[in-house]
Amino acid sequence: MKKVSIILIVCIVIGGLLAGCAAKESNTPTSGQGQVESNQQAFTLRISTTGPTDDNIDIAERIFKEKYPNATIEYVVSPWDETREKQLILTSMGDIPDIAKTGGWAQEFYKDSVFENLTSEVKTWDIYNKLAPGQNERMLYGDEICALNFNTNTILMLYNKEILSAIGVEAPKTFEDLEKLGKALNEKGMTNSSGKKIF
Repeated sequence: MKKVSIILIVCIVIGGLLAGCAAKESNTPTSGQGQVESNQQAFTLRISTTGPTDDNIDIAERIFKEKYPNATIEYVVSPWDETREKQLILTSMGDIPDIAKTGGWAQEFYKDSVFENLTSEVKTWDIYNKLAPGQNERMLYGDEICALNFNTNTILMLYNKEILSAIGVEAPKTFEDLEKLGKALNEKGMTNSSGKKIF
């Protein structure tokens, strides 16, 4: 089976993990060096996701189509809680999308050779050395990059006013504030009523 070109992954990345899948034979023009040729041959890029406007994929599509106006983007849409099963069904039928939005199953799919090895390409990106250890860990299967972690977020943050008051800091508004808060907590060595360390 022909693997999806890495440049397609690059152009789509703009929530979870995105991974380039091992694709069935298609009319997608490739140069043999992981690049899509900019020519007039029409091709379709299929994306398994939760929606065409989720995670700014619509913005990525617009940018991609400016460079490749001969591209058609086809979405295979499913609710998040059904996405893994949908991708398993597609894979078992040999109907593998070119790009897939995934969660914790990226490594499982990579192990089964459904996903492309992105290591050599991603390590050339300027942003690679700026990723946090946790972001890198989510992208790896062993030492190989099998997906792109493009959305690390906090949905809800709770804080204890009494603890913040005791260490003399306000609720964090930036990542730098959060880092300072963590250092202050470590320096104070505070514990809860059960004697467990407060982080």
